[in-house]
Amino acid sequence: MSRKSSRSADRNRNRVQRRRQDSGQGIPRSVPAKRSARRLKKVPVEELQEEYSYVIKDLRVIFGLAGAMFILLIVANIVFPML
Repeated sequence: MSRKSSRSADRNRNRVQRRRQDSGQGIPRSVPAKRSARRLKKVPVEELQEEYSYVIKDLRVIFGLAGAMFILLIVANIVFPML
């Protein structure tokens, strides 16, 4: 297999340098985000528990259904090994 010439490497290096010169200073600097003057309101834990109590119940139902479906797949694999 033929070896790459140093000439093509020089061309690539020159292209990168030209792009950096064309774009200004090369790598763009990040701009710091402005801070919001609005403060977050602290909510008591009891209020959050009341408001989001359904989430735990729903997660239990979802995990229960997923477990039942997984067991059903294992049983189906044992009962119907090769159709």
